[in-house]
Amino acid sequence: MLRQSLRTLAGLNKHDKSGAILSRADPRNFLNMSFVETISKLDAERRRFTLTNTDTKVKVNYYLQTVFKNDIQRSLDILQSFKAKCNVNRTHTSFPRNVQIYTSCLCTLISHLASNVGGDDNDLAEIRLVIKEVSELPHHMLVSIPESQTNLIQKQLMVALIRHLDSVVKKSKQHTFARSIVYELAKQYSLNPHSFIEYISIEYPDLKEAAHSLWPSLEQHASSNGSPFNIAPFLNKDGSMSFDGLCEFIMSSRFNMSGDKRPMYAIYDSIDETSKSNFLQEYMSHNRERQVIVEQYCGALQRSFSAKQFNSGVTQFNRIHNAWLTRWHELVAKTLSSDSLSSNRVFKKFAFFLKTVPTDRLVSLVLTKMFAFTLVTGQIETITLVRALSSSFKKSIMADKTLKPIYYQLDHYLSEEDAIEFFGALIKVVIDTCKVPQDLMKCSSKHESPLFSSGYGKGTPSSPLHKAGVVILNDDVMRSFQSFKDILFCDSYLLPMLCPPVPWTSPHRGGFLDAEAPLVRSSDLHTTLAYVERAHETGQLSSLYNSLSALGSLAWTINCEMLEVFNEVLKADHGFLKLPPPIHLLRVESIARPARDSYTSEEDYTSAMRSYRKETERRTQEYNDRRGLRITYELMNKVANAFGVNGDIMYLPHNVDFRGRAYPAVSFLSHHNEDLIRSLLMFWEAKPLGSNGYDWIKYQLANLYCKSKLSMQQSINFVKEHKTEILEAASEPLKSSSWWVQGDNPWQCLALCKEIKKIEDSNEPPELFKSRIPIHQDGTCNGLQHYAALGADDDAARSVNLLPTQERNDVYSSVLRIVEGKVANDTSSGDKKLQALATKSQALLSRKLIKQTVMTTVYGVTFFGASRQIEARVDEVTRESSPKEFKELSRMQIASYIASVVLKSITELFAGAKTIQDWLIRNCIRCINSFEAKDLASFEDFDFFSSKRYRPMMWSSLSGFPVVQPYKHDPRKEIVTPLQKITFRQKTKLGHINIRKQINALAPNFIHSLDAIHLQMTCLAAKGADISFAAVHDSFWTHASDVETLSRVIREEFVRLHQSSIIENLREDMKYSNRNAFQLVWVENHCNKDFIQELNALRVQHNLKKCRKKEFWNSCLKYELSNPNDVNALVKHHKPQLWFQTKTSSKIAEQYDEDTKRTREVSVKTHTPILVPVEVLPEPPLGHFDVTLVLKSRYFFS
Repeated sequence: MLRQSLRTLAGLNKHDKSGAILSRADPRNFLNMSFVETISKLDAERRRFTLTNTDTKVKVNYYLQTVFKNDIQRSLDILQSFKAKCNVNRTHTSFPRNVQIYTSCLCTLISHLASNVGGDDNDLAEIRLVIKEVSELPHHMLVSIPESQTNLIQKQLMVALIRHLDSVVKKSKQHTFARSIVYELAKQYSLNPHSFIEYISIEYPDLKEAAHSLWPSLEQHASSNGSPFNIAPFLNKDGSMSFDGLCEFIMSSRFNMSGDKRPMYAIYDSIDETSKSNFLQEYMSHNRERQVIVEQYCGALQRSFSAKQFNSGVTQFNRIHNAWLTRWHELVAKTLSSDSLSSNRVFKKFAFFLKTVPTDRLVSLVLTKMFAFTLVTGQIETITLVRALSSSFKKSIMADKTLKPIYYQLDHYLSEEDAIEFFGALIKVVIDTCKVPQDLMKCSSKHESPLFSSGYGKGTPSSPLHKAGVVILNDDVMRSFQSFKDILFCDSYLLPMLCPPVPWTSPHRGGFLDAEAPLVRSSDLHTTLAYVERAHETGQLSSLYNSLSALGSLAWTINCEMLEVFNEVLKADHGFLKLPPPIHLLRVESIARPARDSYTSEEDYTSAMRSYRKETERRTQEYNDRRGLRITYELMNKVANAFGVNGDIMYLPHNVDFRGRAYPAVSFLSHHNEDLIRSLLMFWEAKPLGSNGYDWIKYQLANLYCKSKLSMQQSINFVKEHKTEILEAASEPLKSSSWWVQGDNPWQCLALCKEIKKIEDSNEPPELFKSRIPIHQDGTCNGLQHYAALGADDDAARSVNLLPTQERNDVYSSVLRIVEGKVANDTSSGDKKLQALATKSQALLSRKLIKQTVMTTVYGVTFFGASRQIEARVDEVTRESSPKEFKELSRMQIASYIASVVLKSITELFAGAKTIQDWLIRNCIRCINSFEAKDLASFEDFDFFSSKRYRPMMWSSLSGFPVVQPYKHDPRKEIVTPLQKITFRQKTKLGHINIRKQINALAPNFIHSLDAIHLQMTCLAAKGADISFAAVHDSFWTHASDVETLSRVIREEFVRLHQSSIIENLREDMKYSNRNAFQLVWVENHCNKDFIQELNALRVQHNLKKCRKKEFWNSCLKYELSNPNDVNALVKHHKPQLWFQTKTSSKIAEQYDEDTKRTREVSVKTHTPILVPVEVLPEPPLGHFDVTLVLKSRYFFS
């Protein structure tokens, strides 16, 4: 579809499919990319696609209007004026921007012709004028136009000619003449007919036959000329699509198999093996057409508020509310259509969008988003709202066939900054126009209140001093519209696919047919993709592409029996398990405000008021959380019914985060969701259980029900003991005494109860019963398993079941025993406060209390984070306790004490893991605090003593995937809009790295990159073994009959991974990345007088201007960074002790040239700074654990 064809045109460099290991010294290796240069190139590209002044924006918008009015001659005249700008000031910085304006406008004109040209003589004349325009482009412009756009221009011109041919009478003179032009252009453009027809079939399927008639010798595959579905009944009156409409379309477009109404998976099961292939081929062909429509609309779902929509009777909302919504819609639409708006300074710059996009649809989009985002908590940050509006608006343009020609260049005509200004202005129109009716307002004010207002709210936790612009919904409206669920569902979603995903072949091609879901998800997507695209070009991503394609190719379906239960409990007035009650029944539980006269002292009253405010805030947050959760469940229920009502096949395309971790690229309804959603999912293919499959189903039920892991025999006994309850739960799951609801994962337990009942009721032996239920195998605190293997740590390996043992080891219980011992010792301490803390803590200790902290320690949890985790558990346990119990020792004090003991106990048990973590962090500090001459070339002045650094931590995963930590301080920019000043972060602008995040995140990111590789390796090996495979990071799933095969594969791939010198490879990456980098270190003056004297003499020879000491040092250091030999020779000769500040804000430095932890205080008075080559610390020492023993470990993954 559009995204794929666009990326095909983009001509990404062909990659080496061999996937051979690329030498670090190869210039193409991403390790040779400079972060500063990469960001600078991205920013230059952003500037190239930015319309910088008002006059240009107005002119471009006028040009677009002429194009879409089919005034081709006027369009060409304006195009000439754009070209004229490219013929002057060719060396000026504006030249690339001017060329891009011309190119974008030319592309849009040709795309419009390709979609709309007719068959008369004038149409052909217009096409020939454009062909002439292209052929006469001067060389200095041609070489400045990106190859992707040159390809697009050529192919779209060909399409325009073919569309004209398709409208002309065959064998007429005009037809013959136009045909000759097609062949002439194809030859001139060196067009490959195969790839061109593929492009036509994707982008213009209605022209595929016409294209084939030009090259009849090419094989023609059967294809439809347009969609076989009538989509009109599911659209809003303004042509947009609502969430409900999309779900209705999926349900109503069922594949017709001879009138059979059974679930599609049941029909598939009943077909003989020889017919299944034909059935799937026809079913997938049908589903692909459905998927095209789903992707066309899913990015911009919205309600329509026009009178036409509501008068049609398609609504579930209160008539009075509908009348208000219609009135607000009419008022805004009238304002936007008024003549006075055309002279507005802001709207003149966006005249094309206001005059060409249907006003009803634009107004409905703005109102939909404003309500959807503010109805949840009453307000939303303006920048969040504006970005959501921009994203949905652009996707709605793609769904509109009339406007589709502009989509290729839309980011140029409406850049991020333009979108902020445009939608800020539209929001201001809504605020100025829409008032709340008197009958809705609770107060007795005679003045109408605005429906929305704007202001500035408090900053985020990460930026507490920053005041963010907000849009606020009227309180009375918020209360009255609480049940307006339909609008809350209107957003941009990526749904599971109805046909197999496109195999991944590049960072931009794979997964969805057309929806925007690139290979990588990252907080700094542009930068991450720059590194990933380099790895793609050299074939280093082949194994990643293969594994993601395999994960996405697994077919799923909805468990209809579980969906029935979900539908039933959704109706319950009091909620069910974690499912909150319906929204209209949710309330903020009120609490009595303390009365002053009830307290004898001001101190007690103040304390009571503090508790009152804290509890009120907690209850309000709890209400918002429950309301949000209810909305999410209802949303997922609608999607589950859309796919489940017909028992449709589903696919989950996958992509990865910046560490290489795989995730389903869908918004919801995947196995990565929580218990209830997992219970709804089962494999499309059913497989006989075989000899041990039934035992694995019993094992899974027992272990999902119980909080601690049971062995296979214990699991079989558990199911035997509870067989009556299991069968009763399967038959009558919603009985008040139902047993399954007590399970640790109740919904998945219920699904297994139903599966067991079907097996027991079956007339055939269990080994022949065909099952679809996925069976999980989970790692034992998988991060610690990786650490134990990395450090070859025997004790740690035993604790996390890497070693073969008769009994399963529980790492949380092991840590708890150490904690209990330490706390018991502290109860006898001479320190009274410590003794009190230990005594109070003893009664609270449990496996559950410490479990989260143990799990997250491997991912770098801080003391503060651990304290907060344990405080939350303490709050749960002591919620009913009297406040007096915690008067002397607060919950936080107790939690902090327990956290410190837990962290010490983990360090004691996993000393090897702590050693590796320390090694990672210490090397990270050295790498990110280094300097390279080419990085500083763009800085006129650079302060070596500030905290600003520009070298993020990066390494190459063993799969070849580039891991670049994306944490940096993005420069802020303020846009003045009619609404308010809106501040946003510029991702493509150079900003210094976030040192704290770079350091704290390294250990967890490194381990995540390892579990990502293990998953990929296991996935590919499972594919080779011809078994189904799904995964949730360190939980691997397959059919019950294939558990033992997968179990073997998991172990073999873990061993293979940890026999590949992981730490050594990481160290080599660090050494190579910093081979030309230098570290700022300090030399003590008093102990190294000769060295300092020679150094000062050398620096005098630099002929630098006299200035204050630090400024002089900065000048010297910048000079010596580019000319390091003389200083290096001095250091080599005198061998002074070097001291390195791990924090620029601290005076404490550690010895740099030896792997010790000796520290010393340094200062500008007693020490002198120099730059020396970066030294990466040697690998940490290893233990004696033999990783091949994992092959024999029964409980490694279980």
